[in-house]
Amino acid sequence: MKKYHLLGGNRKKKLLLVFLVIGISIIAFNTYCTAISVFVNKYNDYTNISEGSIELDDSARIIDKKNRFLFDTGAEFSVFFSLDSIDWSIPIGTILSYDIHQKTTAVPFFIGSKLNLTDSVAITNFSFEYPIQEVDSLEATLMNGIIGTNVLSKTNWACSFRKNQLQILPFGKDYDVPANSITIDYLYSQRPMATLTLNDTTIENVLIDTGLTDDLDLDSITISQLPDSIVSSREEILMHGLWSQSLVSQLWCTKLDINGKTYNNVRVSQGCSSSVGCRFLRRFDNLYWDNQKQRIYLWNDSTAQ
Repeated sequence: MKKYHLLGGNRKKKLLLVFLVIGISIIAFNTYCTAISVFVNKYNDYTNISEGSIELDDSARIIDKKNRFLFDTGAEFSVFFSLDSIDWSIPIGTILSYDIHQKTTAVPFFIGSKLNLTDSVAITNFSFEYPIQEVDSLEATLMNGIIGTNVLSKTNWACSFRKNQLQILPFGKDYDVPANSITIDYLYSQRPMATLTLNDTTIENVLIDTGLTDDLDLDSITISQLPDSIVSSREEILMHGLWSQSLVSQLWCTKLDINGKTYNNVRVSQGCSSSVGCRFLRRFDNLYWDNQKQRIYLWNDSTAQ
């Protein structure tokens, strides 16, 4: 009996030790993550992108023609696949990164001092993810990195989709927009979320995502509420995210009312949440993104008043 109790006591001590180690590890990891977060948030206060113009390619998204960087309002942090063009970059830890399919991957997190986009436009004092693991092959072919809202939220910017030109505009500088522009208000500059009306349904927390190639990305419940009469076709497609690929349902709507205005041939994909994508934004000739007012303006040259 004594031997039995002695072994039981040792087992309890070992279990207590295991739980203690696990508990200390969790606390240490949380403290580490908090420290990294505090440091990054403080460092991001000094992030800046200088004024100037950037030539874009003619792809479905907003991509810098020279450097092949995607300007992505759906990404909270920038991602660069190479350190060659970044002045003075150092690793500060690891961060969990996720893509459009909610696939999470642990990636090294860096800070950099300067990245020249053109002779006049440069990003300074910025944080970014630097994946050492393989990125989705298609995405890596299409671009060399992502400029996320940790940079884009520090400025106002305008796109002429007809001229393939992006203008970086400092806060406080006037920019003329037509009085009859379509406007979308949003919350949270680093993760711009809007409220949209689709037909008679109001959808909240819709991400304005310039990295999405479709008009809309909607969850299955919202898609099920679309009338069959406006859906012309459905198919399964392979959608590429940064870290993963997934088969998703894609449908075409002959017409769809978005915020009270009717649009034809609207392409909708089924996702985990709701987003408005670059295909919708590119229906217009011009986009002005005002981070101070947290509002975007959309208009066509032919109808500007």
